[in-house]
Amino acid sequence: MSSGSKKKAARRTVSFFRIVKELDATKDIVRLPNADWQDFLGKLASRSVVDRTYQGPARRLIGEVLTVDETYALKLMEPRDENSWLEILRQEEAAEPVNPDSIGELVETTVIVFLDRKNIAGIIRGSTSSPTHTALGEWLENLRLDGQKLFDEPKGLVRVEAALTKGQRKKLNASDGVSETKVRISTSKAEALEHVGSEIMADTLKRLRRTYGDIFVTVTLRVPRGKAYDQARRALKDEALRLQNVTSAAESVSATLVTYDEESRSHQEELDFISQRITAKKSVPLTGDDGEPIRNSSAVRAIMAAAEELRSELDGVA
Repeated sequence: MSSGSKKKAARRTVSFFRIVKELDATKDIVRLPNADWQDFLGKLASRSVVDRTYQGPARRLIGEVLTVDETYALKLMEPRDENSWLEILRQEEAAEPVNPDSIGELVETTVIVFLDRKNIAGIIRGSTSSPTHTALGEWLENLRLDGQKLFDEPKGLVRVEAALTKGQRKKLNASDGVSETKVRISTSKAEALEHVGSEIMADTLKRLRRTYGDIFVTVTLRVPRGKAYDQARRALKDEALRLQNVTSAAESVSATLVTYDEESRSHQEELDFISQRITAKKSVPLTGDDGEPIRNSSAVRAIMAAAEELRSELDGVA
């Protein structure tokens, strides 16, 4: 390393998510058979950039396979604009070697590691504009290899949800309803709410943003006490099930659960989704000893280290 070069690092959040399906028929969320992610990524590695790309109504998502320490990982990218996408295609058609610095100018990047024989992914986003876990779900749902979906059965949509501790997720699922939800979030995060199906709240944020710009708001939905409002509490529980998946975009997300005992007496318990996320802060080297960029491999190793540290929590993900 030259005397003028300096190794750089940054603190990054490693967040973990589970990969599930929302059934077409019932909208229930169900677990899937554990995928062989290394086999999947190995097959994906040899495909063209077009085969690895999903063009959706709102965005284009490109998957690229990374190999770090003899393990496959995924780099999910979103071109910054149409010209960036055309430049990526031009480079592939010309068989030009990819310059890490130039590709960084063309795309927003998220690095993803799938845990061995589990439908759990660890994610580090390059910036607040980089693809989120919902983008990963969108890409997995629409990707085809030899005409086949990764998860064909059961019929439904692939979803990527925050990995919460098993006990807390079970509490929400087993509750009789929810009497209150509270979310503190920026008006710039309406898209995150849309992706989890919270259309009314997303629309509210959009309208507030048009009037006030990028501000933080706290949205509280509360159902009155009494058995007459049981149906409303069940509906709010459905909303809480959606909101538990915006923890990466919100400052705070909570719900007050309601359960009835055998004598029909109600009991309430507050559940803080943010504190129940499985995450870790890691130092990610941005350059090597020689000053050259190593961001992708550093991110992969940071996710692997976090997964090892959090093994017991991740083994308990429902």
